[in-house]
Amino acid sequence: MFEPFQKFVIPASRRFGVSKELKSSQMCQIFRNVLSETFPQIEDLSAHISPASFHDTYMLVNVSGPGFAQEVMMKKEKLISLFNEKAGSDILNNLRTQTKR
Repeated sequence: MFEPFQKFVIPASRRFGVSKELKSSQMCQIFRNVLSETFPQIEDLSAHISPASFHDTYMLVNVSGPGFAQEVMMKKEKLISLFNEKAGSDILNNLRTQTKR
């Protein structure tokens, strides 16, 4: 009787030429969840570490300083593993950090 809305989102995004943006947005949301699980001790996590964008097989991560960049790189393998587990396939292969301005 009723079709789930999610069934129509991907085909509609392709038709309007925004499928890459939609996928990037979905991947960034998954990565936010992984960050909160990996760094529960950091207060106001999104002010210090947040996904910037997703490109093919890597995630660009905004950090507030070099200390947070080092934290991300030290837990890189764990972040990638958790991300791929939540995404359901090996989508993410690498992380890159950039300092927010």
